[in-house]
Amino acid sequence: METLVVHAVSLESAQGYSAALSGFRAKVVEAKNGRYEVQVTLGVDREIVAVLNTLVKYVSQRGEGPARLELDGHRYALPPQPGLDVSAGEDGEDGSEPQPQAVGFDG
Repeated sequence: METLVVHAVSLESAQGYSAALSGFRAKVVEAKNGRYEVQVTLGVDREIVAVLNTLVKYVSQRGEGPARLELDGHRYALPPQPGLDVSAGEDGEDGSEPQPQAVGFDG
């Protein structure tokens, strides 16, 4: 099993990440340097993908910059994704997820 670590800037930030990741094995831990982190115990590859998708959605909705992650000794920044901060449409309409723009050649 691997552990994904989300480095938080404060206890409140760590608690926010932990709440967003409540469907996973996540816990808030005070690091040796006095800062806080959220440790998520991961199992199979699809769980890693689910955790990352949840983090992308949370980071995009909170609007406070990227999440700083660590996995397998490597550090990553997970930036907000434009369009994922939009909630459901008015009058109960579903807010459709934005589709990636195709990049190609004009010709």
